[in-house]
Amino acid sequence: LNTRVRSPGFQQFSKSVSYIALAAGIFTCLFFLGKAETINLGQHNGYLTRLRQIKELEAKLTQDVLLAKDGMRTSDQITTDLAEIRQLKSQLGRLPNFANGQKHQELIQAFKDYQQTWQQQEQSAEYFNDHNQILRFALEKFPENISTLAATNPALANQLNTLKQDILLFNVQPNGRLETKIQQQLQVLENSPVARTNTNLKTAIAQAQTILEKRPIIDNLITALIALPLQKKSQIFTQTYDDIYQEAFEASDRYRKAFYLLSTLILTAVATSIILQLRSSAKNIRISEAKFRNLFENSQVGIFRTRWHDGLIVDANQRFTNMLGHSHPEDLIGKEQSIHYYAEPTHRENLIQKIQQDGKANNCEVLFHTQYGTVFWGLISAWLSPDGDYIEGTVTDIGELKQTEAALQSSEAELRSLFAAMTDVIIIYNREGRCLKLVTTNPDGLIKPSEEQVNRTIYDTIPANRIKLYQDSINQALDTASVVKIEYSLHIASQERWFSTSISPLSTETVLWVARDITNLKLAEKALRQSEATNRALLSAIPDLLMRIRRDGTYLDVMHNERVKVLNSNDLLVGTNVFETLPLEQAQQRLNSVHRALETGELQVYEQRLTIDGELLDEEVRVIASEEDAALVMVRDITARK
Repeated sequence: LNTRVRSPGFQQFSKSVSYIALAAGIFTCLFFLGKAETINLGQHNGYLTRLRQIKELEAKLTQDVLLAKDGMRTSDQITTDLAEIRQLKSQLGRLPNFANGQKHQELIQAFKDYQQTWQQQEQSAEYFNDHNQILRFALEKFPENISTLAATNPALANQLNTLKQDILLFNVQPNGRLETKIQQQLQVLENSPVARTNTNLKTAIAQAQTILEKRPIIDNLITALIALPLQKKSQIFTQTYDDIYQEAFEASDRYRKAFYLLSTLILTAVATSIILQLRSSAKNIRISEAKFRNLFENSQVGIFRTRWHDGLIVDANQRFTNMLGHSHPEDLIGKEQSIHYYAEPTHRENLIQKIQQDGKANNCEVLFHTQYGTVFWGLISAWLSPDGDYIEGTVTDIGELKQTEAALQSSEAELRSLFAAMTDVIIIYNREGRCLKLVTTNPDGLIKPSEEQVNRTIYDTIPANRIKLYQDSINQALDTASVVKIEYSLHIASQERWFSTSISPLSTETVLWVARDITNLKLAEKALRQSEATNRALLSAIPDLLMRIRRDGTYLDVMHNERVKVLNSNDLLVGTNVFETLPLEQAQQRLNSVHRALETGELQVYEQRLTIDGELLDEEVRVIASEEDAALVMVRDITARK
């Protein structure tokens, strides 16, 4: 019997082969693992997100262009859209690294085709933006210039207004026939004598030409923009990307399977490490779950999950539980149906209908009641779970907000009651003088009924002699951002009515015009002036010198006719003093009499002798208190009586 015995050399060789095989297996396993991890899911998801965002922004850009055509979007919005798309496109150019070789070149070519079409869209949008800004400016200024010209050139008013109407109609619906008509009107205006000297007319003609030129250009740009095959190119690029990704994913999946198969051959060597890793991962997951559960339970917003078909509550946090009047989530979960807590069944029906239509419902106000019957308002946002079997969502108690809204409505009602008691006319004008709102409790104070003034300018409703006052006052209030006060009269119902008006800026383009009827005050002032004139006429007929003198001897009033002889008549003026117009002795006597009259309240009478214009005159002076600090002095010539 021959027994085969392996030599030590063979054993060493076998051991070496085993180590080499193990090392090769490990390196091969690592190679398969590396290939399996070629796809970066975070990078892939980010790329898909940017693709979706670009599509949304491209659609939004087209929508903003269409809205900007009618003045419902600004050029800044289009510029913002373009900037955002450029930023995303620059990120989109950094292609994921899972594509290589021929597939990578195909993806680059698809992206270039897509980018070329986008550049055409960008160029068209920029051209549109430039032309539309010019058109918008012309459309804004042209009616203003025409209205100003019509007001200052009545002879051309009808012709200018017709031109304005045709231009505005052409802007809404361009056609060659209307354009020819407008060109003829412009030619007539350019050849008119007024056009040679009136720069405003030249400006208006230039603005009209701009509108005729820019409107067809803008329409053509929009047509070209819409006709671009951007969506098709986007779909081609997206499909190419998806195909390459799917192929890379399948290759990665094959390598992953190979890795799993090979890893079983060396499981003994790495089992301990894998088990430890799994245990560590499980521990981390449990910690993460505990953190999220803690957030869920302690959130100050109610969080719930209910079954779709019957509303059974399958999960709820503590806040949601407390909102419904329960102490523990276990009182709700698996036992209560959410439908029983809607105070208004229609609220739930509307919520379910919106979720069915859109897959979610955001910020819906719903009236709930607790298990004890008390009601509260909640702001609910809900959505369908990924499997479509459950409704998940959050609820916020907005009871305090509702109370605040009720208080605001009550305050507004009080303000409206106060306003109803006012008799002022309140109007909101814009810078053009257009009446945006008109409110008054006294229709008799309106020059025209309110329905004939709202949405019309002062040029249509206010008399021509008051238009400049109105427009200047509005401009002053807006330009200085301060309150302007004016007084003016209007003929209303064949009667002159006076108004005191306060013009306050509401915004950079609107003012609040508050007009108060002061006709009665003006009539009273007029009657007072007439009474004063009558009294002065009576006093002028008296052959005496009359004066009002203050306690310190200052003249407050001096009245006499031409027949009265007065000493130093040129110096006897309001504001001068008795010591400036009389000799010292007579001045002191006059001042003493004033003091006695003010102190005793009795009439003081004395006589004096003065030489006036070379003639010696005897005068009688009477002094009586007329006010707390002033006295009335009457001087009469009694020379003939002496």
